[in-house]
Formats: sequence, C-alpha cells, structure tokens
Amino acid sequence: EIDIFLHDSDHTYNWQYFEYNAVLNKVKKDGLFMSDDVDNSYAFIDFYKKIKDEYDMINFVAYGNVVGIIRKR
Repeated sequence: EIDIFLHDSDHTYNWQYFEYNAVLNKVKKDGLFMSDDVDNSYAFIDFYKKIKDEYDMINFVAYGNVVGIIRKR
C-alpha cells in the first residue's frame, strides 16, 4: 500500500490519467494522492470527478506551479 503518491512526470493528459489509474487502488486509507502541474491539463480534475466518493480534496497550492492534493477516505 502507498502512503503518499506524487505524480511529477510527463504532464500530458493521457499519461497523467494512466498513472493515476495505475496507483489508485494501491493508496491506503488516509493516504495522499498528489500531482504536480495540474494546470497543464484537465486530467487531475477529470480523475477527481471519477473518484470523489472515495477521496476528499485537500488543497490546490500555487507556487509558480499548481499541485493537486487529495486524501483517500
């Protein structure tokens, strides 16, 4: 099980969505699922819409880049 996942590789929509799906079932309860540069595509937002019944949005933090952070319930 994964406590914290951080996507920070290829920021194309298809690759982000692929990586998100690859780890989704491995994140443990109260684990964090994060993605850097979520403003590069809509992958993080679209993915969150799909899993919002299992995850809570924690924050979007902007420091030159936007980081999406969600926590598994």
